[in-house]
Amino acid sequence: SLSRWGLLILSRQEINKTSYKKEGTMKRIRSLSALVLPFFMLVLLTGCPPINIGGSGSLTYDGSIYPLTNGALENYGQGDFDVVLASSGLNAAKWEGKGNVVWFDLVSPSTIGAPGNYEWEGSDGFLLWEGGLSFDYNATTATGDWIYADWEKAASEDYVAISVDGSSYTIDFSVTLQNGNVLSGSYTGPLPVV
Repeated sequence: SLSRWGLLILSRQEINKTSYKKEGTMKRIRSLSALVLPFFMLVLLTGCPPINIGGSGSLTYDGSIYPLTNGALENYGQGDFDVVLASSGLNAAKWEGKGNVVWFDLVSPSTIGAPGNYEWEGSDGFLLWEGGLSFDYNATTATGDWIYADWEKAASEDYVAISVDGSSYTIDFSVTLQNGNVLSGSYTGPLPVV
């Protein structure tokens, strides 16, 4: 059996081992923090990282040009679908974030995203049903103001043209909005179906 001093020395060694383990763990935590903290500070200071799924384009409205970096096709069945194009702060495929967004409700005679020239009259079955534009739209909270286009205020030359090359889409558009301004632009890149 150990004396009182022997127990004290033994317990002191155990405390030192435990402290050493805790100190090693603390060093690892400090090292990890030094690596991760700058990334989180960068995100906090600059906002969310830009969203770009390989697409590029722009929209023109009221004399100003705005970039488009991503998009998506929303499938409603039987050839009815939406084309959603967005700026880098808004993820069109996940419908989250904040940014500029262009939206067109289209009807195809065959499948969603079918190549064709979509117009208000629906010639050859390619129908432009409605559309809109929102600046600084918050998709996460569904807040923002929309400027709409529909067939009642349409100009005969309004169109949304879709062409497809493999998995890359090209969307060209020129649509008169209800306020009389023309929304025009183009986008080339992937359009995931959501």
